[in-house]
Amino acid sequence: MGAVPAGAARAARARVDSALADKQIPYLRSGIINAMLPIYEVLDQNEVAYSVVQGELGKTATPYYYKADLGELAESLGKNSEALKWYAESYAESRGAATRFQWGARYLSSLLRLQPDEPERIRSVASEVLGELDGPDRIYRRARTRLELLDASLRDWNQAAKGAHQDVLVRLRDRLQQICVKIPAGDPARGSCEAFLAGA
Repeated sequence: MGAVPAGAARAARARVDSALADKQIPYLRSGIINAMLPIYEVLDQNEVAYSVVQGELGKTATPYYYKADLGELAESLGKNSEALKWYAESYAESRGAATRFQWGARYLSSLLRLQPDEPERIRSVASEVLGELDGPDRIYRRARTRLELLDASLRDWNQAAKGAHQDVLVRLRDRLQQICVKIPAGDPARGSCEAFLAGA
């Protein structure tokens, strides 16, 4: 992608600044922030976006949403330690069963990318995140897709280490199987659950 022409960049930035200057009700403002992030990325101004989103933390009742964004922004800027801190905090503060698994999966994925040589930390976090699926109607729709993505990411992580983390995969499969047995046989969620790291 080529550079955005200077005039278009100035106009886009002016529109963003104008929108952020206005006062909005919280749910509307969060939508504006979400719409703003890709614009800053196209303008190659993620450092500015990082500062803007940090400034929003004290203005929302659900800062964990913004902390996940901050994790992605910090990672894009090469600030890996900060990124992991934001991802960890976003998961720790998240609320609601589906949300906790979503934010936990994001945190776990960041560890696999940014700290792949810490298998015990990865195992511990993964075990906790999988525990978010322990309850009725937890492995459906987006949660099922995220579980499949975690399966692939964990397998890739182990393959990149030439199988050195096989024991971690086995323990994580066993962890989820403790949850699978509580799901009625024949339920589609049971199949998705039992497929996790199958053969590991």
